[in-house]
Amino acid sequence: PGLRRGGAAQSSRLGLGSEAGRSGCDEAMRAQVRDLYRRLLLVGRDYPKGIDYVRERAKKAFLENRDLTEEEDIVRAVHRGRWWVKEMIGVIQLRKYRAMRARYGVNRDDDKDPGTSGASPGKPHGGGGGSSSTDGRTGSSGVLR
Repeated sequence: PGLRRGGAAQSSRLGLGSEAGRSGCDEAMRAQVRDLYRRLLLVGRDYPKGIDYVRERAKKAFLENRDLTEEEDIVRAVHRGRWWVKEMIGVIQLRKYRAMRARYGVNRDDDKDPGTSGASPGKPHGGGGGSSSTDGRTGSSGVLR
């Protein structure tokens, strides 16, 4: 009746110690740390160096920080870990962008705004982006006057 769901048996089975009266704050911290580890592994699937590299680095970092006991230190380490997850996502997005750019190439005409093609930077282009000759014989629709 006094124990939460799972109790001491679940804690000892998970290797979390045999303390049945763990505080709610401590459980919340443990949940945040587990969530960070899960996020690292999920993002690591797409990381350029591979999941094995990410798993090794994450395990090493978590083992280095396993002796942290102060809540403030744990929160700081979790924030740093979340920052690394965001950095990894950035690297993955850059890799995908470069792959798409290499696959489909670069066409300079596609990079321009269709409404400004052929107009000088300081002058209006005369409407719908149609062709006009320099002698003024055609209007914005391209029809001879």
